Amino acid sequence: LVVLWLVVGAVFFTLRFRFVSVRGFRHALDLVWRPSDGRSSGEVSHFHALSTAVSGTVGIGLGGWWQPPGHILNAAKGLGA
Repeated sequence: LVVLWLVVGAVFFTLRFRFVSVRGFRHALDLVWRPSDGRSSGEVSHFHALSTAVSGTVGIGLGGWWQPPGHILNAAKGLGA
C-alpha cells in the first residue's frame, strides 16, 4: 500500500511539474561535473557536496536498522543493550 502511494505521488508530481526531473537532468549533471573555477579557496565543489549529502543520508538510514550481533543476543536474553 505504501509503495502504491509512492508511485501515485511520483506520477502526480512528475506530471504536475511537467517532467522537470527529466528536463533538468542534463543541467544537474553539468552542475555536478563542472570543474570549479578556482576563484574561492574555501568553497566545496558541487560533486563533494553531493557526495557528502548522499553518504550522510545512507549512513543515517543504515544506522537505524543495523545493530551488532551482540546487541541482538543480549536483547534475547533480557540483558538490554
